[in-house]
Amino acid sequence: MKLSFKKVSAFAVCMFLLCGVFKASAGQTVTTVTRYTMPSYLAPIKTDRIITGDINGDKQVNNKDLTRLLQYHSDWDVDVVEGALDINGDGNINNKDLTRLFQYLSDWEVIIYPSGVHNHKGDATYYQQATCALCGNGYYAQIYAYDLLDDNQKGIYNRLYEAVNSLDKSRIYLDDFATEATKGESDINVAFRALSYDKPDCFWMPRSYRVGKTVNTRTGKLTDIYADFSGENATYGEYHISAAQKEQMQTTLEQTVSNIIEGASVYTTDFDKEVYIHDYLCENIVYDDVAAASNSPDHLAFTAYGALIKGTCVCEGYSRAMQLLCQRLGIPCSLVTGRYASFDYEKEEITYTPHMWNIINPGNGCHYLDVTFDDLDASDYPTLCTHYCFNISTEEAEADHIFDAPYNPNSDHSDLNEEYNFFNTHGTPDSMFFYSVRDAYISETTLESVAAYINDLKNSGAVIADFVYDDEAYTPAEAMKLINRILKDNYGYSEGLKYGYGYYQNWMFILLVG
Repeated sequence: MKLSFKKVSAFAVCMFLLCGVFKASAGQTVTTVTRYTMPSYLAPIKTDRIITGDINGDKQVNNKDLTRLLQYHSDWDVDVVEGALDINGDGNINNKDLTRLFQYLSDWEVIIYPSGVHNHKGDATYYQQATCALCGNGYYAQIYAYDLLDDNQKGIYNRLYEAVNSLDKSRIYLDDFATEATKGESDINVAFRALSYDKPDCFWMPRSYRVGKTVNTRTGKLTDIYADFSGENATYGEYHISAAQKEQMQTTLEQTVSNIIEGASVYTTDFDKEVYIHDYLCENIVYDDVAAASNSPDHLAFTAYGALIKGTCVCEGYSRAMQLLCQRLGIPCSLVTGRYASFDYEKEEITYTPHMWNIINPGNGCHYLDVTFDDLDASDYPTLCTHYCFNISTEEAEADHIFDAPYNPNSDHSDLNEEYNFFNTHGTPDSMFFYSVRDAYISETTLESVAAYINDLKNSGAVIADFVYDDEAYTPAEAMKLINRILKDNYGYSEGLKYGYGYYQNWMFILLVG
């Protein structure tokens, strides 16, 4: 018995030790929770953007700037715009910049960078017809970010969409679609960003969310993974509103959208419908400087609801409102993110601010549209609407818009601010640039047509007309003097119309009333 007891005891001890080893080797399950916040595309727009090459600060780039730059490099005591001096973009200010500016003004095939200048000289550029190689014959069906996801990401997208629609702020388990820790967390980020891109009508869409994952410390195996929109000390979580508020606000938004669509529907072409809703947004929204400067801004400032109902928002609100209205009109339109370049006069340097705008196809390939930039909100003319960033090409957009990196399925998507740009692939040349389609380009050969265009607009009840002009042919004052003479001789105008210019290179507006 004693021997047997010893054997049993030894066996028991061995089993205890082995079990202890097994237990220690099995590892522990550890849960980590990470909070993610969508980047805020605030982008306060300054009406006085820097123009590279505008050495003397008169908002034009011409031989006067070349002379001023030569004087500057010759150590003359002259005033210069510091941020405009680096013509070739190499980070240095030297004679190479003088050479580059001379080449540019001599129409050499060179660029000035970062270029605030839209270098259009003559009708050939403005009336150039082109098709988009990626679209093919101008065809472009609406693409949603959802279409670019893999099957697991689509599953996450759909599960999150269900939660968002029901205002579910509890844990939303996603184990069915995420089986590996790092990839699963990345897929949740991709899916949520895609959902945000596709649903401009979901103004209650959370801006922040948490991803929790439980992982075995030894094997690295994912036990479970979830997302939630619980928020921090927020009654309604990251949604900010109750179910009753959501229903009421949806009704209000839908009624407003329907009214705008009804107004746009009187036009027969997608281009004219695009002009209508673009101008509506410019004339009825004021940029929300308070939200732009706040560390805890009103969430509605980033939404189509803020834009269309409250009449105030930041660039994200402008862009989502444009996207929503285009979706209802059947015009392909999506969001593009990045930064815009401007000159900080206090710091005397170029700054880059997060920004959002649109990619759109009104019938002849993809173009870029920046409603925020076009809404000047000038103090003297609060409804002043320009079309300078209306259906511009990639090259034109890149003059002062820096695109976020395109969506890459192979990326780890560790940088939430720069790696989720689903739609920044291409923008065609100026085939549907506003001033091209409207024949609103002032040159030596277009004065008669410009005067006719002004007269038609005035008779239709419009209050403002805006143009771009050939600065090698006229100054704004010279152009306006000639146009007023034609309006008097051909259309019986007793008084000349007033005008203004500035803000952007080669842009001017004419007041049709008052």
